[in-house]
Amino acid sequence: MQFPAKKLTIFFYICFVVMIWWSLALFITHQKITNWNYIFNIGIAFFYLSGATIAFLFSKRNEVHNSVTHELLSIGAGVMLFGIGLLIWSYYNLVLHVDIPYPSFADVVYVFYIPILAYGVVSLLRVYGIMISKAMYIQTFVIFVLAAIFIFAVGNPPDLSNSIPLLAKVFTLYYLLGDALLITLGIMLIRLTKGRIHNSFFYFFLAFFSMTTADFLFSYRTAHEIYWNGDVSDVFYALAGLLFTLGIIKIVATQSIITKYFSQPAGKNPPKIS
Repeated sequence: MQFPAKKLTIFFYICFVVMIWWSLALFITHQKITNWNYIFNIGIAFFYLSGATIAFLFSKRNEVHNSVTHELLSIGAGVMLFGIGLLIWSYYNLVLHVDIPYPSFADVVYVFYIPILAYGVVSLLRVYGIMISKAMYIQTFVIFVLAAIFIFAVGNPPDLSNSIPLLAKVFTLYYLLGDALLITLGIMLIRLTKGRIHNSFFYFFLAFFSMTTADFLFSYRTAHEIYWNGDVSDVFYALAGLLFTLGIIKIVATQSIITKYFSQPAGKNPPKIS
């Protein structure tokens, strides 16, 4: 049975359009602390958990090259953790009646999704056959530092005053550094592949920047006490989930492209990027 990539893609695009209209309806009707607001997070989780499910179910298919299986599972695990975190957040909303549970047990899950997701994407680059030079490692570090400086000093300086609980400070710093890492990964995806990028990487590249934008908006709006569940920041979280899922679908579906890019195991005359 052929993998229904086109039908799934159309389905998830339709779901995202529904999420946009849902957010607009909440805004127009001035709903900020209703169950419709809280259920919105379950809708966001749907995208991440769907992507994870597709990755887990189809990673063993014959169409997916064996060398990609481990990396696909890693990416699936990363997006799954974020989806679980969203469900825990919704539990706080709907059951414990906490409007903005931060920090909470959901953050214990969130902290793992960035390193696992980053590992999966970097591993895909290795499967691509790229040997990274020392100069490229230095460039990567410089990009990370510059991104961190921008986020901390210019984009969204964190509130680390004594009035903020210690755990909240720790999570805030971690997420800001995680955003810097996502920006770095997005830039390096383009830099390392030099235009020969597998089309799934393009979706991951956009997903990283969408996630960073969502984190920026969430941090800004919560700091100014104007965040509400289902607002513009949550739309960007949903967009990131959509893009991650579409990237996973592309990996599973594009057998000819996977063969083209991943048929040669890493280490056999890999191109050196300097």
